[in-house]
Formats: sequence, structure tokens, C-alpha cells
Amino acid sequence: MKVLRQMIISGGAVLLAIACSNNDSNPPQLSESDLINTWNLTELYTENGSATTTVDNMPISVVYTLTGSNFNQQVIFGDNPKTITQNGSFTLTAIYTLAGISQTSQQVVNEVPNIAGMWSYQNNVINITNSSGVITSANVISFDGTVLKLRTSLVQDVGNITVTDGDMFIVLSR
Repeated sequence: MKVLRQMIISGGAVLLAIACSNNDSNPPQLSESDLINTWNLTELYTENGSATTTVDNMPISVVYTLTGSNFNQQVIFGDNPKTITQNGSFTLTAIYTLAGISQTSQQVVNEVPNIAGMWSYQNNVINITNSSGVITSANVISFDGTVLKLRTSLVQDVGNITVTDGDMFIVLSR
């Protein structure tokens, strides 16, 4: 159980590196020049998260939520070249339920993996390509000129845990 908890909390940060799709009928109005700025991470949470792992050849299912707090994290969209970097930290809280028993874990995340690299923007989707060629995609859910809300779909292998469902929401402000 302790190994599973650690894998989920550690894997939560990695979940920013995942693909998504957009079904919005009224997409927000955002241009590339709107993105070029230093943004503060102000909110991060998941919905409908589930994961599976195998222990002694037996599949185990977990339902989880991840929530960020104590934000001191910046995301910087650069121009020429179009790079994205981040620095700072925040607390990631994981609540997971296994066999009807809920557990809570917290971990300070000093660096979010796979959120650095080259970025592009088209049709309300931000794509970040890291140095290994892994593409992270995020749908722009809303933008009001100062607050940017993104959604990513959680479908990714993280070590022995396969995240099978859920959405992560990331809110940035400037």
C-alpha cells in the first residue's frame, strides 16, 4: 500500500505530460502573443481519476483525486524561440481509495516533469514538446485576459501504474 501511495503521489506531477481533446462549441479567444508571459500556477486538480497496477500478478484498481495548494510555481512562455520553462514549487495532495479504504498523501513538488520544452499553439490546444520528443497537449478551456484554464486528459503509463481515466485542470494567472 505504501509503494502504491508513493507511486500515485509521484506520478501525479508526471500527469501533466498527457494528451487531450477539445469538444467546446464556443472556444475561448486566445492568441500566441497572449501566451507569451510569466504565469503563476494558481490551481491544479483532477476529476474522475482512476488507475490500475499489478501486484503479484493481480490487478488492483485505485480511484484518486489530486489537488494542488501552497502555490509558488511559475510557468514561463517564451518567444523566439518558443520555449516553456517553470520554476518554484507547490504541494500536491493525493486522495486515493483502494478496496474501499481512503488514504491521503502530500508531497511538495519542486519541479513538474515534462512541462519544459518547445511550445506551439493552434486551435485552442497548447502542445509542449520536451527534449525527449514527448508531446504534452492541453486544451484551453477559458481565457479572460488574465486567467488561463487548461484541461488535459489523464491517459499515461507511470511506472507500474497505468492511469486509465480522468482529467487534470490547471489554472494560470498573470
